Amino acid sequence: MRDHAISQRRACVLVGVDPKTVRRERLPDNPEIRKAMQEVAAVRRRFGYRRIGLLLARKGMLMNPKKLYRYPCLISAPMEQIGPTA
Repeated sequence: MRDHAISQRRACVLVGVDPKTVRRERLPDNPEIRKAMQEVAAVRRRFGYRRIGLLLARKGMLMNPKKLYRYPCLISAPMEQIGPTA
């Protein structure tokens, strides 16, 4: 867009992307919370993301619930899967 004489809105329409997503800058990741979550998950393998979030909240590390849900997927946490046995 900078090299061509076309507006950002028109370029987004041509590509098929919402202009708000192009302008939006993602907030930086918090490595302290990620490391603390890894430590808790390594010690307490049966704890899920909600319980780990409560433990971190008691330590003063508050975070968005959606990001808290996404962290175990990002860190490949060694959490056990609890479910019916075959």
